[in-house]
Amino acid sequence: MMEPNVVDGKLLMSNFSNIGEAFQWLGGATTDEIQELMAKLRTQTGAAPPVHDPTPEALCLTKKNEDTPSCPPIKLPHTHPPVLVWDTETSGLKPAIVCQLAYLKFESGELVKTYNELLKLPPGAKIERRAFEVHGISASDCAERGVDAAHALELFAKECSTVLVRGGRIVAHNVAFDVRALRETRLAHNVIDFGDSQELDVRDTFCTMKASKQYSPLKDKANRRKAFTNAELFEFLFGEKPMFAKLHDALGDIQITASNYAAGLARGWW
Repeated sequence: MMEPNVVDGKLLMSNFSNIGEAFQWLGGATTDEIQELMAKLRTQTGAAPPVHDPTPEALCLTKKNEDTPSCPPIKLPHTHPPVLVWDTETSGLKPAIVCQLAYLKFESGELVKTYNELLKLPPGAKIERRAFEVHGISASDCAERGVDAAHALELFAKECSTVLVRGGRIVAHNVAFDVRALRETRLAHNVIDFGDSQELDVRDTFCTMKASKQYSPLKDKANRRKAFTNAELFEFLFGEKPMFAKLHDALGDIQITASNYAAGLARGWW
């Protein structure tokens, strides 16, 4: 990702209505797409090509600006059983190999653990181009910064088992896809079992997409009720877009999902 200087950064920001919109676009844009947009903006405004400032004061739009809102506090009733909210980003759809795993764990209504890691890919696995365009994670990112996938999957299985045995909930949006991705990732890494911890079954999970569909005013092309996307559900519940989170980033997505779960709980939806 290119790092524009202050003048270049202001020029890029002029193309968006607010900082949050700019960060969402940058999160899914390639370097070529950014450079193409910058060239177009310079032509339109007559701006000179950028002279990059190497000092720490140079503006880097890949980092959050201080004006960018942070995730609002997420609290559940203190009497609520444990909750684990999770999400994955994957190498593609078939197979869907997990390349990022993130989860938030709540105990007595309070957030007690945040996990967010890239996972190393199994030998021969690649990140499909379309998947990269969505989440921006490359195979080299996983190789350089990823943790051992088998160990990460085992830890996650233990966390889920601990929550379930205490009568808690394993929560995700469109959970069926993520459960399938876990299974395909486990098989790709030749992980036979997790010892005392059981493989997560979709029947042991709670899906905010399925549970909220009955409240959706959205319609598909056949005029049938359409389920909310994660961001659409947040906007329906809170009356604003989730500008604090980067979409299609597992950590950003679970912050949205956890907020939605808490709001739905407060409304008596589940």
